[in-house]
Amino acid sequence: MESFKDIIDILNTLLEEKNIPKNVRISIMNAKTILTDQSKLERVRAALAIHELDKVVNDTNITQHYRLKLMNVIAVLESKTR
Repeated sequence: MESFKDIIDILNTLLEEKNIPKNVRISIMNAKTILTDQSKLERVRAALAIHELDKVVNDTNITQHYRLKLMNVIAVLESKTR
């Protein structure tokens, strides 16, 4: 099972991409901020990050490649909410 650090590394890799739309980039940054907030329980942070990423995963401006990466991140985060 991946840790939040691994997930944040994946999100950082996505942020380095030039083709990510601005609204998707903002949601990824928000999700990173949520995941690093130590004041909340791990499963709460995971649920909030899922909510943030779920808002943009179906954006029509995002490529299928990036959509798949975001969906994989969401799947890992969902396993942490249980």
